[in-house]
Amino acid sequence: MSQAAESLTDTGREDWPFDAWGTARPDLNFVREYCLADVGVCDRLVALFQTARELGLTQPGRTGRFQVNKAIKDSEDLAPEQLPQNHARIPSPEKSGYSDVMRQFTAFIPRYYRDTGAA
Repeated sequence: MSQAAESLTDTGREDWPFDAWGTARPDLNFVREYCLADVGVCDRLVALFQTARELGLTQPGRTGRFQVNKAIKDSEDLAPEQLPQNHARIPSPEKSGYSDVMRQFTAFIPRYYRDTGAA
């Protein structure tokens, strides 16, 4: 084993999430993947984003420290809850699919806790 690999395995930390080859330890991996019941809603959300972009209602993505830093996060964000209500081009949360997706995400939370042992 190389000295670099040895230093990765001998961190002295029980919570080290990777082995010497960079493979995630599943017992410490918090990332999970779940599928929406109706993925067709994604097309409506993309359309909402594109309309909001055309109207200038998106903003640069912010880091965890609420800073715009494109070296860390180069994205364009949309905050649906901040969209104007009753705008002719902006569909309601129900019509845009936003409400449906949020209900489904909320339903995933107990499952996530069970799957990760975070409960």
